[in-house]
Amino acid sequence: MAAAASAARVYTRLRELDCPPLRGVYLSDSDDLLRLLCAPSAHRLDILEWICTCVYPPFREQFSSLKDSQSDVKIKEIAQLGSDILLCQADDLDLVKVTSCPTFSPPHLLVVGTRVGL
Repeated sequence: MAAAASAARVYTRLRELDCPPLRGVYLSDSDDLLRLLCAPSAHRLDILEWICTCVYPPFREQFSSLKDSQSDVKIKEIAQLGSDILLCQADDLDLVKVTSCPTFSPPHLLVVGTRVGL
């Protein structure tokens, strides 16, 4: 229940911030929100990419030069930024990919990204 409430708060905040990957996405079911924010997907990676470019604008140019097939490079850069701002270790790629979960949900980067008022 707490994870669903957190996911709903994060989703609402991302919508308020006009997160481009969420334009045209309208969800209300808590399971759908959890899947969107916490399950591995290209859509989730796009959301994390947007948060990272808001936190560190130079990533915008770097990410825009990458092809969709270079998601591993994006994941490494997102983990490095997470490490730089003390959210995770630079090698916590599984956390960004969501093959491992932190002790709370949704994952760190989504929660922190919305708390800093992107």
